[in-house]
Amino acid sequence: MVTVDKSVSPPRKNYIFRLILKGREEPENYYLPEEVFKFMSEILNMLKESYKSDSIPEVEYDVDSRKHLLPPKKYIFQYQLRHINVITLNAILRFLLHGIVIQSAEGNQVVLKAHLLRHAFATHAVQTEKIPIDIVKTLLHQKDIEVTSYYSAPTAQQVSESINSLHENWISYVDIQKGILRGPEELKEIYEDYR
Repeated sequence: MVTVDKSVSPPRKNYIFRLILKGREEPENYYLPEEVFKFMSEILNMLKESYKSDSIPEVEYDVDSRKHLLPPKKYIFQYQLRHINVITLNAILRFLLHGIVIQSAEGNQVVLKAHLLRHAFATHAVQTEKIPIDIVKTLLHQKDIEVTSYYSAPTAQQVSESINSLHENWISYVDIQKGILRGPEELKEIYEDYR
């Protein structure tokens, strides 16, 4: 669905997919950039063409340990009447990234998985882009802000960069030479005044 927000000038289009999340009953809004919306619409149209139908069929959830918990639904990520599960998605990611080595700041190899991408998105959105955590919670469709807080926890590198930045900022305000030149009596007097 495409809506137009006429409260701003010029009017802005919002690109929205109404989807039912795994384990939920009611559809929720997924706000997308225009290009992603068009790409997803193209995927849906290709699926409809392959099924020779005006809509995509309902298919079973394809994880044996949870199949009994979820009724068949119209999953966008499906192929030949089968739900594309997270195991398959992770295999697709590995295939697409074959030959690319991704490492953490500490030099450890990172095995990219769909779930890790949610963590990376949340951390980047909150820590780098400074998007409020409640908006990130909504974007990730998480029920509990504590989960979003866990997902968006800063990395060790972000904490290190922050303390370095803070240190550089403090140094610009404090004249270390002046502090060194103060005598013990003057420092004691300043301490007493402060106390």
